[in-house]
Amino acid sequence: MPTSEETSLKELHTVISYNIKNDYDKTGPNNWSERKQQMGLMLKEWSPTFLGIQEALENQVSFLAEALPNHAVIGVGRDDGKQAGEFCAIYYDTTQYRLIETKTIWLSTTPNQVSTGWDAALPRIATFGLFINKSTNDSLLVCNTHFDHIGAEARAESAKLIIKEMAQSSVTKQLLLGDFNATLDQQPIQRITSVLSNAQALSSTTNTGPLGTFNGFNKKHDSRIIDFIFLGGFPENTVTDYQHIDPRLTNGNFVSDHFAVMAKITF
Repeated sequence: MPTSEETSLKELHTVISYNIKNDYDKTGPNNWSERKQQMGLMLKEWSPTFLGIQEALENQVSFLAEALPNHAVIGVGRDDGKQAGEFCAIYYDTTQYRLIETKTIWLSTTPNQVSTGWDAALPRIATFGLFINKSTNDSLLVCNTHFDHIGAEARAESAKLIIKEMAQSSVTKQLLLGDFNATLDQQPIQRITSVLSNAQALSSTTNTGPLGTFNGFNKKHDSRIIDFIFLGGFPENTVTDYQHIDPRLTNGNFVSDHFAVMAKITF
């Protein structure tokens, strides 16, 4: 029989949201070939129970799947609902969780088909996964998304759409990960935090990483937080640690133009 300490350790899960920067630029100093090995090593070291990545192209999704051998991945490309365009992929630890179902919606007025919503510059998506804990049989709904960087209306409407979608689920415990291209004081995030809790606000520790989550590959980056982990259905003392992770290449360059957002959560 496991001891109470072992049971407690099994309930502590690492959750990461990470905009990994797309692989469109093949030649610049911050291209994917220069960054991917360090990113893979960092994520393998953290070994998250759930990892949501944004901006990833299919080759990037596949690379990180190989870097995380205990994980499986769900998600589709936003351009065709298959492999084309950027993914909001979710990786999950298969030793701890079993996938029940998954779907991807487009953040638009026609969410069940490839589409661009409202004043967005690009198609935007949210990928959902319903999971079962193999030890406890508890259900967990996880959503990973990336809001538009141009359209203010699109961001506001996207928040409403995702909250509506999550509210339709009978699963009590829910995680929402993503790059929201909006800060805490702006309408999309205020809409989300009216029903879900910000992991940073719930954390029992102070963030030890950079204040903000976007660096733009610029060492003089600002302190804006636009990447978040939100929780629904969890008690207030559930987040034991929260950090913005700042891995670097050997030359000091950033591994992505965003920092990874990490929360350790008991569930």
